[in-house]
Amino acid sequence: SDESSVFTVEKPEPVDEIDKVFGVKTDESDEVKKEPLILKQQAEVADELVDEDESVELVDEDESVDEELINLVDKEHYDSLETDELINQAEALFENNGFEKARLLFKLAIKRPDAQLVRTYAGLYQTYLKLEDQVAAENAFSKLLEARIMENKKLNFKFLFSINSSEFVKDMELRNEYSFWLFQIARYFDENSLCSSIVGHSSVTEDANNHELSLERAKKVQTLMAGNFPVIMQSSKIIGKSASENMIGTDSNNATDLFDRRVEIIVVDCSQ
Repeated sequence: SDESSVFTVEKPEPVDEIDKVFGVKTDESDEVKKEPLILKQQAEVADELVDEDESVELVDEDESVDEELINLVDKEHYDSLETDELINQAEALFENNGFEKARLLFKLAIKRPDAQLVRTYAGLYQTYLKLEDQVAAENAFSKLLEARIMENKKLNFKFLFSINSSEFVKDMELRNEYSFWLFQIARYFDENSLCSSIVGHSSVTEDANNHELSLERAKKVQTLMAGNFPVIMQSSKIIGKSASENMIGTDSNNATDLFDRRVEIIVVDCSQ
């Protein structure tokens, strides 16, 4: 049957698609819902929050004040909002296809001392994709990577796999996005001389040798990153965690424990 027939769409909460970089909404099969592709779940499970006194400062020369912001309708109103509410409104505009105004509100939020950089750059990245501005999307994604690394050295991008397989989940749109992520991550690591651990995971009820499976998944991601940036083979190491760090652990071997079948990338000291 047509693979797209298994996809079902729920009305997303205002933040769902903005958090596309953080997770996947699924149905009861091993497939991925097309809209929104990504959920907050990846950010919420096993992630450390940054203390308020350890806020990240990230200067973006490309996000200087411009005439669009100065002439923004109701700018005084938006300036009066707390940052969290400003980003909430930007996300709501995004969900209702108000991409141009959402872009301006995200840019306003970026300039604030408490900008919530990961969340805001994630929003900008998604918004520029909708506006088909690839260059700006790549720049926002690079800043998102930088903010995430400055926070806790762990990227919140989880690459999810089909059951008993080292192939990504069966959604071409998501696979295409993974290709974009991996290229951008590899390029960023190459340009900044960063080293990484690429960590593969599997669910309890997959193949008996699920340690080897988790290692194969990590190798898959490493190989894809090295396709354009061969230095990745020297600056990264692959680790298989088997099912020892399951995020869900339901032993269901279907979409319920999809996040157990994942690969994560962690920045490490190059001397390690």
